Amino acid sequence: MLANFTVVAPHTGPRYYFVELSAEDTHQPVVQFYLWRGMSVSIRLQLGEYQLHYAEGSHWYGSGRMFGDNGRIFEADQPLALFATGYGVMGRVVYLHHVLGGNLPVHHTGRF
Repeated sequence: MLANFTVVAPHTGPRYYFVELSAEDTHQPVVQFYLWRGMSVSIRLQLGEYQLHYAEGSHWYGSGRMFGDNGRIFEADQPLALFATGYGVMGRVVYLHHVLGGNLPVHHTGRF
């Protein structure tokens, strides 16, 4: 069974974003994508739990350096669950703008 997963980049702030979802149980990357300010990406994923990492910055230097010294990398504090209920399949929409008291706490990290 598949669930919808959407990521929305803010219209202001850093110019580029790199997003990675890893399987919570194996920590192996499941999907990676690159998006820019104001863009959204929608995909369908298998039900399960995923760890969200994302990087943001103004200049992309490649997968090794990402956004260089001026970029920032974040990790969600808890896994994102995609699951089925008696009423349907529960997907997720993630907005990458930081909201004080928002419902997806993240912390700054130095790596994926």
